Amino acid sequence: MSKLFKQDKIDIYNNWKHYHKSLSQLGREYRVRPDNLYYLIRLIDLHGLKILNKSYSSYSVEFKKTAIKRILINDEPANQVSLIIRKADHIMKSKDRQIKELQKQVKDLKQQNLKLTVENEFVKN
Repeated sequence: MSKLFKQDKIDIYNNWKHYHKSLSQLGREYRVRPDNLYYLIRLIDLHGLKILNKSYSSYSVEFKKTAIKRILINDEPANQVSLIIRKADHIMKSKDRQIKELQKQVKDLKQQNLKLTVENEFVKN
């Protein structure tokens, strides 16, 4: 399998969606297995093209075990579990960014509060 750049992925999606090229045809053209292209298309359909901006994630061993159990024990399709994981990961990272922003705001407010307290003490004296 060859490495696909972001623009390749966009082109593949557009060729499939708008020009109705088959996954087999696109697979031969880009030297990628059709089942990998199917996953790519499902991912973009589910999340939009913005998912291609996302960097790769690493997951804990426990998280991986849970995903494997879902596939082996619950008989969930691997592609479906993977899509759900990507969606959950995207939501969690978004929440992490929000938490970091709130933490920064709290830190800034504490600094501002300290500054005002010091100024207030100075004015009293």
